[in-house]
Amino acid sequence: MRVFLLLAALLLAAAPAAAADSMISPLVGARCRFTDSDGAVGDFAVKRCPGPGGLQLITRATPGNVDLSFHRPNARKAEYVIGGRTLGERIEWRGTKGTAGFAPYAAILRVVVADTPRTENWFNVLAVIRVEARTACRLAAIDEAANPDPMALARATADAVAPAFRCGKDEPRVAGVVTQWSREVIGTGPDAPTERTPTWGPVR
Repeated sequence: MRVFLLLAALLLAAAPAAAADSMISPLVGARCRFTDSDGAVGDFAVKRCPGPGGLQLITRATPGNVDLSFHRPNARKAEYVIGGRTLGERIEWRGTKGTAGFAPYAAILRVVVADTPRTENWFNVLAVIRVEARTACRLAAIDEAANPDPMALARATADAVAPAFRCGKDEPRVAGVVTQWSREVIGTGPDAPTERTPTWGPVR
């Protein structure tokens, strides 16, 4: 399997002018509240959790799948930005702090992908999400098991690429080792040839 690494030059050239900061917000717990469900049936539930700067995180759970949407007050909701068999319990935001507070340009979230219907094995992939003023979209995917320090790679990718990434114009890519599961998270699909998978960095 070929390994795709971020170029050091890309990290330097595309890094935001201000130093990157991080903050964590939960997708479970007391700060979140359910806004809709089918009650005792348990096949449908919608939950809302707070994010930075008034951003609302909305998860929609159905049997075998959880989707995440982003919503800002007085702005169009970014529907079903990412989804998987299940999602991680928290989001790490990457952004900058200023006089107006923390302004995120990216989010990092664990997405669990299931190998169905073959084995039902689960695989963890870190999704890097571009956060814009009025929308959000997938930017990159990092297979946790296939990379030695997946969170460091996710943070580096977010800081280097996200500030200039344009939702609706630029395509998401795999960072690090390309696997079936990272391809699925960026939407390439399990049957796409590995060598044709868009990546952040050169073929090594």
